[in-house]
Amino acid sequence: MKHLLLPAGLSLLLWGQAQQARAQRVVLRADPATDTARARYGPNRAFYRHLFIGYAPVVGAPAGPGADLRPFKSAEFFVGVRQKYRLTQTLATGFDVRYARLAYHLRQNSQKILPTSTVHHSESLVFSQLQLEPYLRFSYGRRGNVIGNYLDVSGWGGWAMGASHHYEDQPGTGAASAP
Repeated sequence: MKHLLLPAGLSLLLWGQAQQARAQRVVLRADPATDTARARYGPNRAFYRHLFIGYAPVVGAPAGPGADLRPFKSAEFFVGVRQKYRLTQTLATGFDVRYARLAYHLRQNSQKILPTSTVHHSESLVFSQLQLEPYLRFSYGRRGNVIGNYLDVSGWGGWAMGASHHYEDQPGTGAASAP
């Protein structure tokens, strides 16, 4: 009886594998053009949109007297949306819309003259802007399903929504009394 169990077990195993193999669809007989929708959205498709966020530090020495900046704390933070429309395989157009916050953190010393010569514990000038940048993109060379090589011709403009001057002073060390 034991010598029949091994061939029977192998037969059941092979029969089960044959059932699974029969359930598969032959891909070579499928017509992908009729059973899939053409993708129109993506980096190299007709339309593409994405969010972006950035940080650009203000670095370098000032060109003249005024106020020294605190490096890397003085920076522009921005967040925006980029929209692209592909017109042909080599030509696309689009725009960026972004909010930018440019902050100049001023180093406090006796040579400071901007915005005033008063020395504070900390001081900053902050500019809030809404910016628009339309562009025209010329693509060249082979690119496949990546962005590839391109040349952007663009212009930029913005609206200064507001400017603010922030400063903080430390309380005096002397004892105060009410009269």
